[in-house]
Amino acid sequence: MRSRLSHLFLYSRLRPYWGLILVFLLACAFSPVRPGATLPVFLDRDNIIDIVRQVSVRGIIAVGMTFVIISGGIDLSVGSVLALSTVITALALRDGWGSFAAIALALLTGAAAGLFNGAATAKGKIQPFVVTLAMMSIARGLAMAFSHNYTIPIRPGDSNFLTLEEKIFGVIPLPAVFFLFTVAVFQVLLVYTAFGRNLYAIGGNETAARLAGVRVDRYKILTYILCGMLAAAAGVIQAAQMHQGDPKDGMAFELDAIAAVVVGGGNLMGGVGNVTGTLAGSLLIGIIINVLGLRNVEPSVQKIVIGSLLVLAVAVQTGTFGLWGRKIMKQWRGAAAGLFIGLGIAGLMALTSGCSPAESGKYVIGFSQCNNNEPWRKAMNDAAVAEARHYPDIELRFQDAEQKNDLQVNQVRLLVRQGIDLLIISPNEAAPLTPIVEEVYNSGTPVIVLDRAVNTEAYTCFIGADNRIIGKQAGEYAAKILKGEGLIVEIQGLPGSPPAIDRSEGFKEAIAAFPGLKIIHNPVANWLRSEAIDQMKIALQAQPKIDLVYGHNDPMALGAYLAAKQVGREKEMKFIGIDALWNEGIQAVIDGELDATFWYPTCGKEAIQYAHKILQGETVPKQITLPTELITKENAVEWQQKLKPAEG
Repeated sequence: MRSRLSHLFLYSRLRPYWGLILVFLLACAFSPVRPGATLPVFLDRDNIIDIVRQVSVRGIIAVGMTFVIISGGIDLSVGSVLALSTVITALALRDGWGSFAAIALALLTGAAAGLFNGAATAKGKIQPFVVTLAMMSIARGLAMAFSHNYTIPIRPGDSNFLTLEEKIFGVIPLPAVFFLFTVAVFQVLLVYTAFGRNLYAIGGNETAARLAGVRVDRYKILTYILCGMLAAAAGVIQAAQMHQGDPKDGMAFELDAIAAVVVGGGNLMGGVGNVTGTLAGSLLIGIIINVLGLRNVEPSVQKIVIGSLLVLAVAVQTGTFGLWGRKIMKQWRGAAAGLFIGLGIAGLMALTSGCSPAESGKYVIGFSQCNNNEPWRKAMNDAAVAEARHYPDIELRFQDAEQKNDLQVNQVRLLVRQGIDLLIISPNEAAPLTPIVEEVYNSGTPVIVLDRAVNTEAYTCFIGADNRIIGKQAGEYAAKILKGEGLIVEIQGLPGSPPAIDRSEGFKEAIAAFPGLKIIHNPVANWLRSEAIDQMKIALQAQPKIDLVYGHNDPMALGAYLAAKQVGREKEMKFIGIDALWNEGIQAVIDGELDATFWYPTCGKEAIQYAHKILQGETVPKQITLPTELITKENAVEWQQKLKPAEG
């Protein structure tokens, strides 16, 4: 009897970690194994350490979220507070503040945001969801205002701030150390102090806690302040890792933090949870993402598998899985066993549908794409795949960074661990991706940089057109069709990305020679048609007269056209874009939606051609500049036929 009770006690204590154990075993089973190696790549020391590093920023936020959720609250502002703290840190460093002063200012910013959340929730009696949703908007707006919606670079020579991304003894990354230290300190605070005990009491029954003499309002305010400071601390680490302050950073980090807390055993109703459980939840999510990346599973399949495994892990940790299993077995018996086996086989097939070690004699090329949502990026991928078919000794492995710098850094590391022979990368932004490009190149792996430059010469070759020249050509064409006078809306691409900067500066350089041309509105739409529609609607409300819209790419120019058409103003203005895909920008010129577009080669075909030359030991130029072309109504059909892929 005593033995049975001890086993039940052990099971109860370990239940929040069963999901992590399950996922860890699955990762070991389905991780790829390099030829000649005995252990799977997943169990490589550097890979395990890197998993902790990858989850460190979101993990630190999740620790703060644990306290808030235990108290019965929620904080939706942590991602925006992180972005604001990265901007504050970068601006302070740029203005000559020392590292400690810049970090202190960022932490005070986080504390101020937390104080607002806590005071409005505790004293103002406003729902935490509403308060923190408001702060999410306020903090994001402040980050955009302070940075003028541009990334603020942190340069190695500015201070010793970037030591925060270094490794202890060349092995353990400091962000991982900070994360584990934070877990240890806040677990002690939660479990072994009166503060923690009272927090559980408040989350369990606030009225009873108040009647017992607990100063509920004070504890709530302190909890939100701690959460805000931890979000800011995560922002400081993020700024060091990305080498910049970014007003767009931290998108959906609050959801990742909440997921880590819930997966780790927390209850959104309050009163349940602990920091070590949150650590387990963070690692569980990190392991799933890591092993799927190592297997190079398709991004769409990754999302399905991640969601499914998260539900399975939570079911195992809460005991729901066992309860379901017993009920199903009792009702359906043999049929249930077949169902579970079928689901298991389907899951294994989904996991193993990714890559395996390369066939003997094949070169493996890792292709890190910054974003697959843009049609031009999809065309780049398609061109690369089509060209790779001409080389039977090449295997292509794609990764989609979804416009996230940290994700792209992590994906490049995963590609390298797969044992690629060459890396092709189209960076999301220059500063955050420069260190990983240097790291891969300096390790002996050739690197081809596409379309967007990085801040280093440590790469094998760069392939792309000259965006500044394209911008200048667009400005000259605008001056021509407007006859030197007019009001212009410039819809910009991703702030901080070299193409957006060059296309803007080239355009402004060209129109500077015409005093009658004036840019009256220059919103940011991040290369996306949907955002351009929203931004153009605002411009149409604000500007009674617009003569021309210049979009940094065709989707944004077309988005502006659609917004103008919705209010019947599209015939008042001209529309110019860049990219000239045969079925998008060029077709829009033929249809009369765009007045002109500029052909920007996708570089995909050329990337594979030069990659094969490099892998064969041939020397290639350091800079390969591809030609561009103005496309108007006069030559659109000719160019469409020229660029349209051959059928079959």
